[in-house]
Amino acid sequence: MEARKITIVQTKNQKKSVIMTSATTLGELKDDLRTNGIDYNGMTFYEGLSKTELKTDESILPHDIERDGVITNELVFMLTNTEKKIRSGATMTRQQAYSTIKSQGLQDACVKMFGRNFTQCSTENLIALIEKKGKGSVKETPKPQVKKESKKEPEIAVVVALAAPSNEEPHNCKGCVDTQARAAITKFVKILCDTDVIDEDDKDSVLDILDGGVAAPVVSAPQKKENESPYSDDEINQMFRGMR
Repeated sequence: MEARKITIVQTKNQKKSVIMTSATTLGELKDDLRTNGIDYNGMTFYEGLSKTELKTDESILPHDIERDGVITNELVFMLTNTEKKIRSGATMTRQQAYSTIKSQGLQDACVKMFGRNFTQCSTENLIALIEKKGKGSVKETPKPQVKKESKKEPEIAVVVALAAPSNEEPHNCKGCVDTQARAAITKFVKILCDTDVIDEDDKDSVLDILDGGVAAPVVSAPQKKENESPYSDDEINQMFRGMR
């Protein structure tokens, strides 16, 4: 398979990386991750587009996936710890943490606690959230808040001095255009038209600009950098939302 972009989301350090790889199996992908300094030891591999978990090095990477009517091989993997121990000594998988957070309505509490959606947090952070904010946890009694009187800042009068009118023309005025440069460009454009290098419409457009017309800006489509993921954070978050 030709090299393609693979997006790697590491939940333990909240890092998103993009690598170019031609890997077709999980083992080959791990080799490329190691080459790029991406730690995957003890991690579970979830692929977001196909909603699948790859468990062995022989697992074939998903391919030719349809997304929004387009076939793509640019995959997204989330690397997450398989399970974590909680203080009670029991274990909780990431999927169990997801279920607990949803059933107890802790989604907003996760955003307040870690500044991220729960699907973007590490399993360790999710367990910490459940221990601290979940049902059965001890919550501190909020201290009564004393309303402070707001002090009104004194109003300051600001006097703006109006600039005296000037008889000088502004620097960017039409009369400041280099007349010699304009004449040279005009002649050059006419020569190009006479020799059929450009047509009459192009010539008229250039001459119109020289006479003060406004040139329409040319806006090129933004180019994706080699190390940029083809998917936004919101798209990635949606891919892994509710994944089992």
